[in-house]
Amino acid sequence: MKDFLQNLLVLLAVCLCALVAFQWVKEVRLKRRIEELGGAAQSRAEAIRTLETKLANHAGEIQRLEALRSGADGILKSNSLELSSMAAALGKARAELGGARQEIAGLRKAVGLANTNILTQNETIRRQNERLLQLAEERNRALSNYHILAGEFGVLAEKWNRQQESLGAAGTNTAGPAGKKR
Repeated sequence: MKDFLQNLLVLLAVCLCALVAFQWVKEVRLKRRIEELGGAAQSRAEAIRTLETKLANHAGEIQRLEALRSGADGILKSNSLELSSMAAALGKARAELGGARQEIAGLRKAVGLANTNILTQNETIRRQNERLLQLAEERNRALSNYHILAGEFGVLAEKWNRQQESLGAAGTNTAGPAGKKR
């Protein structure tokens, strides 16, 4: 039995060594797994911190973009209001333009008619001026003839006066040109 007990003791020692080796391998694997999980947890924690930082940055960016969007919405509303008022003003300006074009067309017709009337009046005035020039020439001729006649009458009156003086010196009293005595 002694052999048996020794063999059993050796067997138990070998089994115990095998168990220790098995647990050691298992523990090494578990430590590696723990290290892997710790590394993974650490990388996940770092990823979480990075994501939280990004989240905070993105939240700030979202707030900034929201503020810009709100400002852009305000600008859009004011632009829409301004655009509608400009559209109304454009409609009014177009209506005024149509009225102004009609007024211009009327004025053009009136100016054309006035020009026609002016041309007619100019022609009438030209004819009247020609008639006045003819009358002035006739007057000048009549005046010239009158001056000639007055000159001849003056010469005749002078001759008559000399004749009357020569007759008066002779002592005879005779009737004048109109049958009057002098």
